[in-house]
Amino acid sequence: MGIMEIVSHILSYTRLIGILLASVILAVIFNVIAAGLFHRSGSLLATPLFIVLGLIVLLVGQSFNTILGVFEPGIQGARLIFVEHFSKYYHGNGRGFTPLRSNRQYTDPTDDPSAPAAP
Repeated sequence: MGIMEIVSHILSYTRLIGILLASVILAVIFNVIAAGLFHRSGSLLATPLFIVLGLIVLLVGQSFNTILGVFEPGIQGARLIFVEHFSKYYHGNGRGFTPLRSNRQYTDPTDDPSAPAAP
């Protein structure tokens, strides 16, 4: 069981590296597309249009990539911590959650045997 757990953790963190590498590749792709639009040869009227289009592709693409780069590894890292590591060390030792201890009106108390019966 220990070896499978170690391999599982290694693969999970390798997925994080893959996500980060995909973000770098996406950034390079947006840069290449924008550079291709900047250096596009053509008539004088088309050149400013391609420069503006290249700026739009560059700004929107890199903004999208930055948003993905910030949130995706954070979500995956939190999942690794809470799901894989937290479950090993946490042992509940309190009492069950009973919100407000009010009588039920609209739900069936079949799940909780200690709850009062519905009127």
